[in-house]
Amino acid sequence: MMAQRQMAFVHPFSFEFKRMAYDAVKRGR
Repeated sequence: MMAQRQMAFVHPFSFEFKRMAYDAVKRGR
């Protein structure tokens, strides 16, 4: 149960972070 809650919290964060990093790379070029 604890692991499941952690996944639900980490997944959206990692998704948002990936999108941010992708945006930064696009702007940097």
